[in-house]
Amino acid sequence: LNVSGSGALQGASVYVDGQLIGSAPLKSDRLASGTHTVRIVKSLYKAFEDNVTITDGKTLDYAPSLVADFASVSLNVGGECEIYVNNEKKGSGSWRGDLATGAYIFEARKAGHKSATLSKHITSAEPRQSYTLPAPTPIVGSLTISGTPINADVTLDGKAVGQLPLKLNDILVGEHTIMVSKSGYETYTQSVTI
Repeated sequence: LNVSGSGALQGASVYVDGQLIGSAPLKSDRLASGTHTVRIVKSLYKAFEDNVTITDGKTLDYAPSLVADFASVSLNVGGECEIYVNNEKKGSGSWRGDLATGAYIFEARKAGHKSATLSKHITSAEPRQSYTLPAPTPIVGSLTISGTPINADVTLDGKAVGQLPLKLNDILVGEHTIMVSKSGYETYTQSVTI
C-alpha cells in the first residue's frame, strides 16, 4: 500500500486493520492479499476510513482526500489582557489560529481583574470566525493611610494621591507602594497588599 503525502495527507497517521503503520507519505510493508481497513487520522481533519483490496504482487497507490474539521479563529480583547483558549495561554491583546470543531471557552485575563469569558462552539461550516472578548473587570479595595506629620504628601505607586490623613477608594487589588514625604522629614516608604 502506497499512501500519498500530498496536500492535507502530509504527516497524517495511517492505520491498517487497527495498527499504526506510519505517517504519510509511506509505502507499507507487504500486506496479505484481500480486504483491509485503512484509517487515516490528522489533527484538524475528519478521520478517514475505507476498505481497500490488496492483490498479490501489486502496489495499490492510495490518495484519499481529507475533509477539514476546523475554523480559523481570531480573538481580540482591549488593553493588555492575556487570551486563554480552554485554559491554555495563546497570546496578549489578540490571537489568530486554527481550532478543531468543538466547544471552547475563550478567556481574557489581567492581574487584579476578574476574568471575562466567552463560550463558543466552533464548526468547520464557518471557515473564518472572529470574536471580541469582553474586558476583565477590575477588582478593587480601599486603603486608609494615617500618620504624622499631618498634611504630609502621599504617593501611591509613584503618583501623587493627596495628604495625610487619607482614604483611597477603588484601588486595584494587588501589591502597591506607598510613599509619605514632607520637607524637613525623612521619607517613609511601605509596600501594601490590597
